[in-house]
Amino acid sequence: MNRNLSLILGIFIAFALFSPLVLAADVPDCQSISSSGYYEVNQTISAAGTCIHINADDVILDCKLYSITGPGSSGYGINVTGRNNVTIKNCNVTDFRQGIYFYNTNNSFIENTSSSSNIWNGMIIQSSSNNTLALNTANNNGQDGIKLQSSSNNNTLINNTVKGNLRSGVDLASASSDNNLTSTTAEYNNWHGVLLSSDSINSVLHDTRACSNNQSSSSYYDIYDDDANTYLTREYRHPYVVPDIV
Repeated sequence: MNRNLSLILGIFIAFALFSPLVLAADVPDCQSISSSGYYEVNQTISAAGTCIHINADDVILDCKLYSITGPGSSGYGINVTGRNNVTIKNCNVTDFRQGIYFYNTNNSFIENTSSSSNIWNGMIIQSSSNNTLALNTANNNGQDGIKLQSSSNNNTLINNTVKGNLRSGVDLASASSDNNLTSTTAEYNNWHGVLLSSDSINSVLHDTRACSNNQSSSSYYDIYDDDANTYLTREYRHPYVVPDIV
């Protein structure tokens, strides 16, 4: 046998024998996840109330692009309370009171996930810090697309799309400060595209595309900073020129 081929084969066998094998646990229906590990949704799930509770640290929940659909009136699609290092990815969450809820949850991730057509918010981050929300969509929710509230600080939002929400696309509320929003697209929301309340300070917005918001034709704006305490770089709104901040 060729020496190089033998070496490659030997490395492959050693890797297969001695490398840890990560096996995903199936999530076929609504449930509480109480142990650390990797979990995969393996089919569309319909829920009568709150569907998935994550009650452990160091959890990865991969929905594999399957949908989790609520009753249209109550519950949380995914509820993560008091946790650390949780990842939610590739999920489609619809028709709950709150789509995805982080409470007192830190150093965690929501990635490549849609949370739309919920009664209140698509994604709500409450009293939670140092989280990353990336490549998500939160459209057509009854309140805000993505809401950070109650001192949710030092979170990073990257390449998120928020459209057609009945309030604001992104809302930084109640002393949620030092957050970083990059490449946000906020369009056709009834209130503001991006709202920063007066007690949410020192956040940075970069490459924000906000246009055609204020669909309610009231006193709302594409980007509204309640007391001009936000750092902005390369902000765009219709007709795609650098705007004045309101």
